[in-house]
Amino acid sequence: MIIPVTIGRWLFKYRSLTPLPMILFILFFFPPSQYGDWQFPLTALALVVSFSGEWIRVISVGYAHHGTSGRESFLRADALNQTGAYSMVRNPLYLGNIFMHSGLLLFWGNPYALVLMIVFLLIQYTLIVLGEEAYLVEQHGGKYTEYTDRVNRFLPCFRQYVSPEVSFNWRKVVSKENDSLFNMMAMFLLLMALREKHFFGSVMHGTSLLISGGVLLLLYVMVKIWKKSTPING
Repeated sequence: MIIPVTIGRWLFKYRSLTPLPMILFILFFFPPSQYGDWQFPLTALALVVSFSGEWIRVISVGYAHHGTSGRESFLRADALNQTGAYSMVRNPLYLGNIFMHSGLLLFWGNPYALVLMIVFLLIQYTLIVLGEEAYLVEQHGGKYTEYTDRVNRFLPCFRQYVSPEVSFNWRKVVSKENDSLFNMMAMFLLLMALREKHFFGSVMHGTSLLISGGVLLLLYVMVKIWKKSTPING
């Protein structure tokens, strides 16, 4: 168990970067496919799946205790989240990430790429969770062990829902989730451009995509500036 825990803690430190090689591998070796008459409904489904993943992250972060559910590269758990999303599943943030990536690859249109990414993320997050759980046992002992006996790692149980014990913190959400939301929306724009290039030989909506990307980048920079001027604890 020592080796998986060590690997998991290393993956936790670089968890924002580790999917990038897999994404590049997929883009180079798993070309997109057309959906024909199903293009619009499946594109809409892809957006719903990805934004559902972001919504899971938002409610998890917004109702999380101070000093938890952060984006730091080090393990931290000043408190133990057991209510809200955490009352149904122990790792809602990682579940949200799986939904976000699944929506993106559903939009890309290669089922093999979708399956490959889901398997990759499940393996990565399982290892990361092993590292996190060892840390949480050290920090919270029997209280955390009792929690793991009640709540699944990745499969939600909606019947176990317990109302959040802290108020929703929008400022914390905006501060901590701007990167996830920006990256997801930027990837949709990039995949749209690559799909058009693949199927039509050129980016047909290049101007619209550039304008959308510019607006998205401007909003992202504005949030970054706001974060620096208004530090958010939590």
